[in-house]
Amino acid sequence: MFPTPGRPILRNVRALAALAGLLLVTTLYGAIAPAAAETAKFALLIGNSSYPDAPLRTPVNDAKLLGETLRQQNFKVDVKTNLKKNEMRAAVREFADRIEAGSIALVFFSGYGLSSVGETFMVPVDAQISSEKDLWGESISLKTVLTWLEKKRTLATVVVLDGARRFPDESRFRSSNAGLVPDIGAVNTLTIYSASPGQIIESGKSDESVFGRQLAEQLANAEISATEAFNRARLGVARETNGAQIPLVTSTLAQEIHFAAPKSRAAADSREQRNAGEPAERSERPAERPGASTAGADTGKAGKGMRDCAECPELVVVPAGSFSMGSNQPYQRPSHTVSFARPFAIGRYEVTFEEWDACVADSACERPSDMGWGRGRNPVVNVSWADAQKYVAWLSKKTRQSYRLPSEAEWEYAARGGGADAAFWWGAVVGVNNANCRGCSAGAADRARPVGSFAANRYGLYDTAGNVAEWVEDCWNDSYRNAPADGAAWREGDCNLRVLRGGSFDSGAAQVQSSARFRYDAYVPYSANGFRVTRELK
Repeated sequence: MFPTPGRPILRNVRALAALAGLLLVTTLYGAIAPAAAETAKFALLIGNSSYPDAPLRTPVNDAKLLGETLRQQNFKVDVKTNLKKNEMRAAVREFADRIEAGSIALVFFSGYGLSSVGETFMVPVDAQISSEKDLWGESISLKTVLTWLEKKRTLATVVVLDGARRFPDESRFRSSNAGLVPDIGAVNTLTIYSASPGQIIESGKSDESVFGRQLAEQLANAEISATEAFNRARLGVARETNGAQIPLVTSTLAQEIHFAAPKSRAAADSREQRNAGEPAERSERPAERPGASTAGADTGKAGKGMRDCAECPELVVVPAGSFSMGSNQPYQRPSHTVSFARPFAIGRYEVTFEEWDACVADSACERPSDMGWGRGRNPVVNVSWADAQKYVAWLSKKTRQSYRLPSEAEWEYAARGGGADAAFWWGAVVGVNNANCRGCSAGAADRARPVGSFAANRYGLYDTAGNVAEWVEDCWNDSYRNAPADGAAWREGDCNLRVLRGGSFDSGAAQVQSSARFRYDAYVPYSANGFRVTRELK
């Protein structure tokens, strides 16, 4: 499995689908219209798990979980489970009859899917399919569903199909599993298939699917467009599966749409005043911690704190030296010695919203969503590698110092805190309450926490394990073969993908080890990704 900075953020929903058939036909309201009465929104959710010969693990639960998310967005939700063919046809027809012109219509299907002669079908639990002809009589055609909805003149139709599973009886009438053939729909249709055309996704043992986890967060994010949500989900799935599963997104939309109406600025401003029940305007600042200094002079003393301006991140000096970088795990091999001839300064904390918003106030950075967690001392999220580059450029201009993202080697050297080659700077096991990640503490790891919530390492750095995954300068390479040995950033490889380090709040213990590394599209922001800065010492 491809290394990932963390599963998407789900405060109320953990997953949508587990590599099971998933069809979502959605009509969504564009967020450009002026304030008016809320558009009517309807949802039909069908989860088919009880197939006699090959039951599926997740569809029924997926339908119920998605229903919870949609209810929060004021959908009128009807959940149906384990439907037979006549029941499926009746459910879809009744739903289509209820849809009003200009309303939002959403149909979710989780179960098996098959394609034949250019059409894709949803398979009921009692379907008896032993030939191509049986598909047409025993299943529900996606084209038929689209036609029924188009007749209602809905604003837009969105199709999400995750049915590319290994259907057990397909070998009776085909030499091999054929996968799914995409149907891009008519005008004003946006589609996402969880896999490329013809690709088969093997069933897993987990109650969650990669595609479902990635998609669920985006469905709940009111501040991004539908197209962006699907593209983020596509890239997230490709990243997490190391390219073994790459969703397909197509669009015939005439204008951009949103899954939910973006919250008002007043609501956003109010949300910024909350941080886990506390005011976002916290009195504590890193410069006021014992041992920290606001002086910008380069002292070269290891662990010494300094800051170049009131709005600048606090820096910690890391001494020159050598260490063994990497491990024997995939993407972390081979272990190799890296030497630093000179000390450097690196952020004591991950860059916070408070620090980022100073760049926004100078019109040098854009304002990212805080996911409703609050701004202030929370680490900035929803920023891409390219966004981080804008921030360090602004910081360099503001301070007349040389700020940049750390190299991958600098990051790991600093994260280890001068310690041995243990998995974590504090030892061989993750333990309890050492980091913000899944399984790292008694509380649920459902969001990023304020920086400095856990102990610092020996160099005085906080949150190098978990919380948010951190962008570094390097291009992505699958191994360390021929990597720089002097601590410099590796600027060769796939530079459309950039490296992230440290894992996130939604990563497991193995993904927050000091040697763990991940990749992500350099130009795509993500709700578990942030960064910390590095500055050259004179």
